[in-house]
Amino acid sequence: MGEKSSVEVSEATEIVVPTFRSGLNRTSVLAILYAIVVFIPALIYLNLMTGTGSVPVAWFTLLLWVELAKISGRKVTRQEACMILILTGAEMVFPLGHIYNAWYRESPIAHLFGIAPYIPNWAAPPPEAKILELRTFFHPAWFWDSVNNMPGPITLSIMTTIIWGLLYFGLALWAREIFMEAERLPFPLEQMSGITITTLTGEKKKPLYFLAVTAVIGFAWGFIVYSFPFIMEALTGRRITLIPVPWYDFSPYVERVMPGAILGLATDIGPISSGFILPFPTILGIFIGSYATWFFGNWILNSNWVAWGLPDTNPDVPGVQSWWEPGMNIHMMWQRAILYFWMTTLVGVSLAVGLAPIIRHPQIISRALTLMLKPRAAKKRYTDPISFSKVTLPMILVGIVGGVALFIYLVPNFVAMAAWIIPIMVVLPFITTLIGGRMRGETGVVYTPQGVIDNLLYYASGYSGVDIWFAPNIMTATGHGRLQWFKIAEITETKTSSLIAAYWLLLPVAIIIGYLYVQLFWWLAPIPSGRYPGAAIYWDISATMRSLWIKGRELPGLFAIDRLFISFVIGTVLYMILDYLHSPISFIALGAGMSSITPGVTTWLIGGIIAQIIKRRMGKEWWDEYKMVLAGGLVVGEGLAVTLAVSVSLILASIWGMPY
Repeated sequence: MGEKSSVEVSEATEIVVPTFRSGLNRTSVLAILYAIVVFIPALIYLNLMTGTGSVPVAWFTLLLWVELAKISGRKVTRQEACMILILTGAEMVFPLGHIYNAWYRESPIAHLFGIAPYIPNWAAPPPEAKILELRTFFHPAWFWDSVNNMPGPITLSIMTTIIWGLLYFGLALWAREIFMEAERLPFPLEQMSGITITTLTGEKKKPLYFLAVTAVIGFAWGFIVYSFPFIMEALTGRRITLIPVPWYDFSPYVERVMPGAILGLATDIGPISSGFILPFPTILGIFIGSYATWFFGNWILNSNWVAWGLPDTNPDVPGVQSWWEPGMNIHMMWQRAILYFWMTTLVGVSLAVGLAPIIRHPQIISRALTLMLKPRAAKKRYTDPISFSKVTLPMILVGIVGGVALFIYLVPNFVAMAAWIIPIMVVLPFITTLIGGRMRGETGVVYTPQGVIDNLLYYASGYSGVDIWFAPNIMTATGHGRLQWFKIAEITETKTSSLIAAYWLLLPVAIIIGYLYVQLFWWLAPIPSGRYPGAAIYWDISATMRSLWIKGRELPGLFAIDRLFISFVIGTVLYMILDYLHSPISFIALGAGMSSITPGVTTWLIGGIIAQIIKRRMGKEWWDEYKMVLAGGLVVGEGLAVTLAVSVSLILASIWGMPY
């Protein structure tokens, strides 16, 4: 399929190495720049509408460029296609994080918890700058804090992007030797991407036909969900929505029987395509974990059957707790349930997911250290060799030293009080990379204690300041995201070094264009607002959890350490049992389900059931050959529809902005 694979043999080392080619050339660079300028608004828009970072527009860019190349009489190689797919849309959503911090600083929940007055200016502009009223990045407060003579939020984010980027790549190169060379984990979702790339750039017509069929289905669905409302707004002056985004909310229909239960159905097609790829037992585990928590668990939690130290019962609705009221939608129930109970429970489960595999299999750490200090001897490599001493180690060292130095600069009072956190900060990125890399490689699901352990350490330190909760720290850095890139590069025989070089070459352009497009959407409407439902829903949830971390110790009954410990112990024991029994439903899947509410998980299960039906009718061999192509087509089609929706939105915005 496409170019023939070949190998090279090094006489000095007698190691067989596949022939990897660079994907960095004029074709791939022009395609990525074109996507950044023309199509990337779809990525930002999808994030605002659904709350996800999905990037289907990358598939559309790849498909378009492949067809344009055919018209011009040339062929896009696998290596060029790999580069286009991976780097289209990289680092484009993080400007939204600045708006989130500015919104959080003035949000009701930050004021309710007494946090707002103490948020540092390097995290969000001060209220007197009136950023939310002006809705602009073009304000000096974003770049420099003149009061304290420190970097502003945007300046700080550019510094961290460079430092974190080096650490991400260094950790991923280290993990590549473990999970892609030594253990050869399958990486099911990356297999989908690699096979779809090979199909698009190959010569066989049949796989391309199946890709086109599912792409039409994906486009039709995406058109109804995302494009139709904007087109109707252009024609009639008001938006008409046929299918709600991001989900159908069925909770009001079950509240009389099961008050507090969250039930819904996500309307994005992404979970369907993921259901095609992941093993069905993994999907079942996620489904069980989600429904046990957010459907049955919420219902039981809402009753008086279980005390659990919750504040009190609802005097207006006998028999239920005060956090729930009749008519609540998913958004409100999710926020309230996290606030009053699930926060600490989920923290304990996430710790069990991350640490239980190491407790049960301590050789994971020893094997990783051995491979880091002494790369494995083998007669065959599956990835292109990159020097550990000249490339990987310097990246890791610069990332760690730079990250620690920046942390000390921003929060010197905390470091003076809790200097013990520095060695933990150095070690933790390696642990989370091991956990995330193994999870992604085995199941396609990533669920790590990243962002949890550091918060627990802050909580346990007794530090009363607010600034620490906003300081960027390398404890949240992990290499599993870049490791996914490297797996796609391996499948398409693309040089990893060319992928890294292209990232740094295009990053400045992507950052600038990303800010400009986020600014445009911000001008269209406030973020969050009813026009951007994903941000309105998920930002509230994020703000609730952040506020609980910061002030939870001051609110008895809301942040309960006993529940955290109990859930960690139960989760660890359950992992041990399932691992010992070699259960097809893993604790990792159950834990991932507990952190995911029912709408997305239900759609995921539907995708898995459809996959099982097709597999039974067409045969296992046919399904194994074409499932990646079918799943990829759905994503490509929806990406086209999302791009169309964004284009219509931008055209409407330009018309509204005219004075006539």
